[in-house]
Amino acid sequence: MEAVRTLPWMKDGRWIVPLGMAVYCLPALVALSQKDWNTEAGSLTPLILLLGLWTTVQTIENNRPLFGAGPLRPVLGALVAVSLGYLFASAIGVVLLMAVCAWAGCVLALWAWRGGAIVWACRFPLAFLGLAVPLPYSLSTMMTERLRAQMAASAVELADRLGLDVAYDRTSIFVNQFRLALEAACAGTSSTITLVAFVLLFTYWYRGRDWRRTLLCVALAVPIAWGANILRVVVLIVAVDRFGAPVLDTLIHPVAGLLSFSIALGLFLAVDRGLRSGLRLIDGVRHA
Repeated sequence: MEAVRTLPWMKDGRWIVPLGMAVYCLPALVALSQKDWNTEAGSLTPLILLLGLWTTVQTIENNRPLFGAGPLRPVLGALVAVSLGYLFASAIGVVLLMAVCAWAGCVLALWAWRGGAIVWACRFPLAFLGLAVPLPYSLSTMMTERLRAQMAASAVELADRLGLDVAYDRTSIFVNQFRLALEAACAGTSSTITLVAFVLLFTYWYRGRDWRRTLLCVALAVPIAWGANILRVVVLIVAVDRFGAPVLDTLIHPVAGLLSFSIALGLFLAVDRGLRSGLRLIDGVRHA
């Protein structure tokens, strides 16, 4: 019988640690998929997780000269403590603590495997993966409710200035004889998180990792996403005013969401261009 050939990447054992990380994270990923990924705020978390993992792998590959061994005993001790917390969180069903422990365990494993210099080089993608960790349920619910109420008030105010006959009561919008319920999906939590994630990756890979521009872009991403979501709700109000509530069962609802995200993306790119010119001017004056 012909012997089975061993693949090159299996000979040196490079696959063992990444495979161990994947197995270590599996219980947390299963818990997240069953609970948090089914919510509006967590619906795009798998995409953020994949982007974060891809960025981490690329950063590791780009910093091969920094490879080295980490301090094994302290790391193993910390990993045991984190794993005990992981087991405790899994036993009582606290998904947030499970996700944090899984993340911390992988960081410790990377430290022992490739050394502290690689962990430091990967500080951005490792922090970016924190966006995949869900907020506590009580905090997430409170934020969503406040966003819904404020979104309804802002959209009605703008629609009123456009001459439309509208009113609102907390999270309900009244257009003529129709009542529109502003659901959690309309609060814009998911689109805001997605835009912030895009901004972080954009500034990390494309803008030379300038921390000033990164902070400014992230700070501006939230109001940009907020304004785009208000515009989406106003577009739907105008559509209901013209064609009635049944129009919401057509393609206009998802198209309005796509349009608002495209507008937010375009506004961010314009803002980023302005920031680049402004920071370049400031640097020129400072070094003059």
